[in-house]
Amino acid sequence: MSNIPPTRRTQTTHTSPPIHPILILYSHARTPPLHQPPDLKYDLRSIPNPPKPVRAAHDGRSKRLREFLRGEEMFARKLEKVEQDILDAMRLLVEAAVERSGEEREGEGEVEGEVEGEGKEGKEGKEEEEGDGRVGNRGLGDDDGAVAGEEGEEQEEENDMPSTPNDAGDEHEDSNPKEVILRVGCNCALGHHRSVAFVEELAQRNWPPEWHIEVIHRDLDNKRAAGTRAKQKAMWRGAGFGASVGPGF
Repeated sequence: MSNIPPTRRTQTTHTSPPIHPILILYSHARTPPLHQPPDLKYDLRSIPNPPKPVRAAHDGRSKRLREFLRGEEMFARKLEKVEQDILDAMRLLVEAAVERSGEEREGEGEVEGEVEGEGKEGKEGKEEEEGDGRVGNRGLGDDDGAVAGEEGEEQEEENDMPSTPNDAGDEHEDSNPKEVILRVGCNCALGHHRSVAFVEELAQRNWPPEWHIEVIHRDLDNKRAAGTRAKQKAMWRGAGFGASVGPGF
């Protein structure tokens, strides 16, 4: 009877890959909705608009327009609330990503322990049986290749939706296990003033240094079609809105 030592299972210790939090802030008009649905969304149309002369001369990136809005209590309160919402949401996303990463690494370590044990059995069997290379040929290379293939299949997930001009600039794939992406949509009527200023102010908040911040103004360059306002007024008059009230009423 051969003195073959018992197979030992070894656990390989892995360091979890760093998680990269990415915050994408969108400003946009009320319609159409964002093609890539945001995780958090805010309607800013209840915030008072800057005066018409200011809106005509500036968009939401303007320092003057943003100063006006910062003076609005509703705007300031909304900024604080959304900032806290983002911090809470990103914390949950990062915690979930770290937990998933730990579970995946633990599973990979168990598979590698089994593979290493099988490799040692094959080597000892080859030395004892001398001529029969079938067990001895089961080296680590073949099994490692199979494990790598399984990991690749788990990581190759399709993106939620194909990119469209609506989301120009957002090229991140949610299937990347090292990235945690939080998308925040902020809309106003046309996506030129309040939502743009709000996103610009949000981007300058004191976010954690490891976060990557991206700003996308989807509708900033879209102009109102000629005559749209006049057509709207005509429709309102035709529906009885704004019509003069006659005597006796």
